[in-house]
Amino acid sequence: MSFTSQIPDIKLQEMDIYHYLFDNPKVASLPEVPALVDGPSGRTVTRGEVGRIARQFAHVLAHQYHWKSEEVAAIISPNSVEYPSLLLGVLAVGGIVTTANPAYSAAEFAKQLKDSGARLILTVPELLPIVVEAAKMASMNPHKDIILVHHPDHPAHTSNTHLPNLYGLLGPEEYAPIRLQPNEIWDRVAYLVYSSGTSGMPKGVQMTHGNIVSNSQQKSACEGPTPKNEVWGGVLPFYHIYGLTIVIHCAFSRGIPVIVFPKFDFTLFLELIVKYRITMSHVAPPICLALAKHPAVPNYDLSSVRSLVSGAAPLDGELAKAVLDRTGIIVRQGYGMSETAPLVTLVPELDFQTGSSGILVPNMEAKIVDPAGRPLGIGEEGELCLKGPNVTRGYWKNPRATAETMDADGFLHTGDVVRRDERGHVYVVDRIKELIKYKGFQVAPAELEALLLTHQEIDDVAVIGIMHPEMATEVPLAYVVRKPQSALTEEEVVAYVASMLAAHKQLRGGVRFIDAIPKSGAGKILRRILRDAAKATTITATSTTSKL
Repeated sequence: MSFTSQIPDIKLQEMDIYHYLFDNPKVASLPEVPALVDGPSGRTVTRGEVGRIARQFAHVLAHQYHWKSEEVAAIISPNSVEYPSLLLGVLAVGGIVTTANPAYSAAEFAKQLKDSGARLILTVPELLPIVVEAAKMASMNPHKDIILVHHPDHPAHTSNTHLPNLYGLLGPEEYAPIRLQPNEIWDRVAYLVYSSGTSGMPKGVQMTHGNIVSNSQQKSACEGPTPKNEVWGGVLPFYHIYGLTIVIHCAFSRGIPVIVFPKFDFTLFLELIVKYRITMSHVAPPICLALAKHPAVPNYDLSSVRSLVSGAAPLDGELAKAVLDRTGIIVRQGYGMSETAPLVTLVPELDFQTGSSGILVPNMEAKIVDPAGRPLGIGEEGELCLKGPNVTRGYWKNPRATAETMDADGFLHTGDVVRRDERGHVYVVDRIKELIKYKGFQVAPAELEALLLTHQEIDDVAVIGIMHPEMATEVPLAYVVRKPQSALTEEEVVAYVASMLAAHKQLRGGVRFIDAIPKSGAGKILRRILRDAAKATTITATSTTSKL
């Protein structure tokens, strides 16, 4: 049996993203109101300026780059006040944006460039060495296919002067944004957000205009009227679906100013809450852990914060209680995934339940099923399956992966084991899928395993996620089978991964050497055996040889 939200379904505005945001009376009537404020410097971009820069950039794309409908531009950048205008400029001219993690290595970014088919890269001077290398690896022209994005007040590197700068390209001419018809928004892709899905290597999740606009409205319907003097903290990375939809689109559609954090620093987080009187912020569990334990917290007046919404990874109920007891701030949990744009459930402010991931957002249908696909009832644990206007149409140019995730009835299989109580609250119990969630970032064991198997002294390998209690997050742990006569050390394995992959994919759980990787008769790694073995020792254990 399926279930829906206790919140009544809403009549969705079926518009493309640009016109959803700029035909909104809250935006049209408040062009001089701040939309984004760079937290450290205070540099402000108004709501009117966001639209003007987007239209000017769209004109550049159309007339200087001869942009064609549904061509892809890649953005690899820290959070910035320009970021939304870059997104909207590409969308206005009918393009698609793929957002990338600025911590990526050149090889990782090159993979995304190749898979997405991006023809243009938007980046910042600090990332240029990696971006140029990635562009070459993806057979792009680093002299023609890169635009630097830095404000005139930002000192440009003299070696970068041969590349165009966004502000140098913009002129007074503005492009008239393409307006999609209601029937088009469900098929036209707006964003390609790379995720490992429910298993395997990173894939491009197709987010249509309809997906993003719907989820923004679903989130707003869960929150009710916007409180007076509301200010959000833009802590979450904008390239991540959580920050992309909730912090950029949802805040803009509701007329809420966002204080932008170019990079996260906990002390700065506290300082900017006080400076700007931030009332609400979307966070990940490690920030909650710091609020509960960091010695600096009592030195700051955090009374302006009405609540926090924690997502991207499970939040322990005891941790949420510790934050409440210490700071008086309610931490509400949400649940979602890249494939759902992302929000699926959210704890309402007036129905706070510790440990709950919340109730289903409106306009969605869900079911909880057993391994045979049979529907389960209240209190029973099974896999969560979802259907709704915010659910992806599938993976970019990967019909096989799409078919493996979507069933014949159109339900997305999440790979997460949940239960539902009689009040409709959903509790995440376990994960069927093998992904590791490090501070909200997805880490695919398959990607780490594929890399480690290229090491000349490694015969076999398996990677699992284990909980790091002090960091309040999962971390990757590698079980390694050395080649005969090899004296490979844990430090060497860790360094090998560190030299190849982004920071969130590092082997923070360590390395353990074993004689053989446990596998089924079909050759599938038996990760449960490895997880059970890992629980028997601490995550900081040094290299040892053991048998399973």
